[in-house]
Amino acid sequence: MEIYQEFIAAYDISENRRRKKLYDTLLDMGLVPIQKSVFWGRTTNAERKAIHRLFHQIMQKETDRAFIVKARLAENLKSDSFGYENNECFSKDRFKVL
Repeated sequence: MEIYQEFIAAYDISENRRRKKLYDTLLDMGLVPIQKSVFWGRTTNAERKAIHRLFHQIMQKETDRAFIVKARLAENLKSDSFGYENNECFSKDRFKVL
């Protein structure tokens, strides 16, 4: 069993300041933005739970939406993507344990 698991997080947050805070925090956590409001990364279970809490803190239930889903994007990239085939940001080597 691997310590790190791939996942995708996507969100639609209406307020610019909250959206920017979420974007910056996800970047700080080492996630990769693959679209404006879509991030990909490899995290431990504890890190994924921290991201889940972050979404709860920032989002407003009435107007905002988001999801976090396990993914196998890195292994499926060559056959099921357009424009990402040679992108090194999806490499397992990007997330080395030091």
